[in-house]
Amino acid sequence: MKEFLYTEDSDKSDFPYNRTLMFGEGLFSTFRYKSKLPDNFISHLERLKDSARMLNIKHPGDIYIESVLERAIKNSPFESDDLTIKLLVLIEGDSSYGALPEKSKLLISIKEFSGINKAISLTLSKNPRFSSDTLIEHKTTNYFFNVIEKRVAIAGGFDDSILINEKGLITETTSGNLFWVKGDKVFTPHLRNGLLPGITRGYVIEKLKENRIKVIEDDFEVGSILFPEAIFITNSVHTMIEVENIGNMIQPTLTNKLFPDIKQLFL
Repeated sequence: MKEFLYTEDSDKSDFPYNRTLMFGEGLFSTFRYKSKLPDNFISHLERLKDSARMLNIKHPGDIYIESVLERAIKNSPFESDDLTIKLLVLIEGDSSYGALPEKSKLLISIKEFSGINKAISLTLSKNPRFSSDTLIEHKTTNYFFNVIEKRVAIAGGFDDSILINEKGLITETTSGNLFWVKGDKVFTPHLRNGLLPGITRGYVIEKLKENRIKVIEDDFEVGSILFPEAIFITNSVHTMIEVENIGNMIQPTLTNKLFPDIKQLFL
């Protein structure tokens, strides 16, 4: 897939983005751009700002971010106005790992949007996700744990992996938050189990509750998903991705009782 990278970095450092490259110190946010910024774009900005504050990273400022994004999209070589955009805040500073960051710089990645037109398969992670790891709450460029589990899943013939925490409880997948439908309820792991408080996750939960669909956020082992009507993943690029099986053992019944109504809410 072709990718367009855009930066307005006029300060040409000898070692640009050195702390991001050496230590994975940086932030990102990914979203779909369909002729305009998404309606929840302010939530992406707020999360970046909160994460920058928590991790002691200099925030570039909302107005600057929006202006750079606008110019990046304008300079994009793609004819399509349906795009996947990744906004990265990259860090420079002293190369001693305990030093504080000195500069933050924006890098914008733009690709043409590519939809997922079929249900995907999931496996279970081989390495535990630790629920007390505070970095899980933030989208950082230190992403190698997810990269490893994604590669293992693909090597095993699956599309993605469900990350299991140190207590044997479900958290999320490497690419989004996990939901499943049983009876008249929708279930999803609680944030305390160690998962990203995804922007789309929050939107989906709010929308379901507005439509009087009960959502259960709790602690779940894998066996809790047995015999679901449907399983799906949420993220800010694809909104909702259906799952056809977990480990070639758990499959949705597809009885079409509640899930068609849920899908209709997010079309």
